Amino acid sequence: MTLRGLTFLPNTREALIRSENVLFFMFGSLKLAILFTFKLAYFRVWLQSLNLSMDLQESFTLKGIFNPADEPDNQLTGELTFSQQKGTDVTLLGTFDRKNAAGSKLGLYHGFSTNGKKMTLVDNSVSLESFSMPGIAQSGIHSRYLFIGDWHNSSESLIFDAFRFTCKDLNYWLHISGFEKPVYNNDDHEVVIRYKKPGTKLFPINDDFNLYIEFDYYGPPEWFVPSEKITVEQKPYLKIMSRKGKQHFEKFMKCYFSLLSFLSFCYFGYPVTTECVFQREGVDADSKPLKDIELFYWASMNFEKYIEHRDRQCFLIRLIDIMEIFPTILQNWLPLKDKIKVGINMLTELFMYRNSPIELRFLSMAQAAEHMHRQLINDQDKIILRQRLEELIAHIPIDVKDALLSDPAKFIAAIKENRNFFTHYNEKQANKAARLEEVYLLSEKMKIILLTVVFKELGIPNNDISNIILNNGIWLFNHLIKIKSEEKFNGA
Repeated sequence: MTLRGLTFLPNTREALIRSENVLFFMFGSLKLAILFTFKLAYFRVWLQSLNLSMDLQESFTLKGIFNPADEPDNQLTGELTFSQQKGTDVTLLGTFDRKNAAGSKLGLYHGFSTNGKKMTLVDNSVSLESFSMPGIAQSGIHSRYLFIGDWHNSSESLIFDAFRFTCKDLNYWLHISGFEKPVYNNDDHEVVIRYKKPGTKLFPINDDFNLYIEFDYYGPPEWFVPSEKITVEQKPYLKIMSRKGKQHFEKFMKCYFSLLSFLSFCYFGYPVTTECVFQREGVDADSKPLKDIELFYWASMNFEKYIEHRDRQCFLIRLIDIMEIFPTILQNWLPLKDKIKVGINMLTELFMYRNSPIELRFLSMAQAAEHMHRQLINDQDKIILRQRLEELIAHIPIDVKDALLSDPAKFIAAIKENRNFFTHYNEKQANKAARLEEVYLLSEKMKIILLTVVFKELGIPNNDISNIILNNGIWLFNHLIKIKSEEKFNGA
């Protein structure tokens, strides 16, 4: 088969899939081949025990062949690259003879890598069309979602039973461990470390999904004696499981991103997802269990700014802090997210690692306050900002209000005056505007007030909210609780 000047084996995919069998003929001795296969099988079991899936935060490159999902014989060689800086891009040698301008939307694409990975590219657009003389034409595809593990022929076929993910420092947020305290026997010079995997925990989310907290663990292979040290690692996962059979991946993604918003409030920073896997129960046409399908996507933020959360002071809320009421919180979360979607999205944005100007962060908090007041307290349109802020502040526990605001009236006036100035940039109001460092403090205090409102709407009791904000928060924003400026905006 010749493809635009390049030659391939017929049925390239099948040939690549069967390439492992060629190893057998590379050995002159049948015994040597059997021994190699036997050892390779053990090696694969050990690799699987290490869970060597690709990390969502790591960059990688895969070379292979690619084709439109509806044209399996229209293949081009190319190179796929993924990174959290740019997302998924495929550079192809040649073009598919489809008249698409740069940026135009494309259908699904399939790929098959040289190391045997099946790929489906979803939500694609043209990123490159070039040709030089002399030379070979090049084309490019940018993908929003990259599925690795299977081919899907249409958007309708992207249906699954579950979606599993894990984040950095999730063990510390859960505060659930299968390890026991080490036992040291100094007389016998012995140390005993015991681990037992914690049981799976189930929490209903809504009529469509359940949330499972699952655990796995990894250690050294049992057929080797460690010479220097051993590592046993507990790895937790959050699994969104469908309660209504297979569902489209977009419904899973909506629930997933919503849970990330909740976790960002708990982490007081956007959590860094390291692994996403779709799961489908049952067997395929050859009676083989269906494999997990890995998902890669571009999160469009700078995760290098993420700060490790390795102790309780790093979290605003840990699961252990709300375990008894977590089922109620979880079932209230998605309806609340839908009700005040704009406000929660603006709050979540402030926890993302983006270099937003202080003025925009402040304006987004003022807009979020108006939106949340309208949706939760009073939906009348003709209410001035001052009244909305007064009623929002009255909605939070008194001790939280007293800790944040030494003078609520001055705080409200400062919000109103700076909102007006940064919205209209009227020079007549410039003398009333605060310095940028003061604007930053105003927006940060507004953020804490709005978080407190969200916690109350989720069903967290006032005493627990006070404990979260004043005891846990003292490690995260003591500059907001303790600051006592005697300057113009000392009420802020």
